[in-house]
Amino acid sequence: MRPLTVVLCALLLTACGGNSSNDMPDTTTGSTAISSDSGRVTLGVNSYLWHATLDTLAFLPLASADPFGGVIITEWYSAPADAQVNPDTAIKLEDAILTRARELRLASEPPQG
Repeated sequence: MRPLTVVLCALLLTACGGNSSNDMPDTTTGSTAISSDSGRVTLGVNSYLWHATLDTLAFLPLASADPFGGVIITEWYSAPADAQVNPDTAIKLEDAILTRARELRLASEPPQG
């Protein structure tokens, strides 16, 4: 289970973004802007990947989710003596996250006409 956790953390740390009610995704880059009293602050993270990751991992009990740092901590634990995780599991999980991110991006684009 540890390799899966490492892969997920690496994915999340490199390209995930905001998750608040006042997020405004930039449909051209996927970055997230947070509105504040002083104006709009743009974060250099990908909101599509963040939301897709939360959607994909919805079956797990979450201990914490930090949209600014891109870190998700689950309460999932697997003892080292348990069965080994199939190496394809991390790849399939990553593919599911990327597929969902594509769906979210396509759904947010205005119709071409």
